[in-house]
Amino acid sequence: MTLVLSIGFYCGRQSRTAARAVNRGYVTSLLWLHQDWHSRDTANTYVQIRRGLLLCLKHIAALWSGREAFLAAQGMEILFSTTQAGSMGIHSAAGGQLDDS
Repeated sequence: MTLVLSIGFYCGRQSRTAARAVNRGYVTSLLWLHQDWHSRDTANTYVQIRRGLLLCLKHIAALWSGREAFLAAQGMEILFSTTQAGSMGIHSAAGGQLDDS
């Protein structure tokens, strides 16, 4: 948790820190943490933590090396499957129907 908070605080403030996170291999850890929080927070109590993790990934992906690390860690696939699993849960909870109005 301390890792997430420290990365989250500094990623938005300095691109050097985002680059340091990439160099230390934190991209995979951030993806895993987001996926873990997303799957366990069924009541959406800690949305701000998940948002912070996504913002860290956004700042990291703004760097060329960050994009490479993100893609190497299969970040797009992980985020896609995480959001699909979440939307399927919403779809099931809605009785199989979603209202688009």
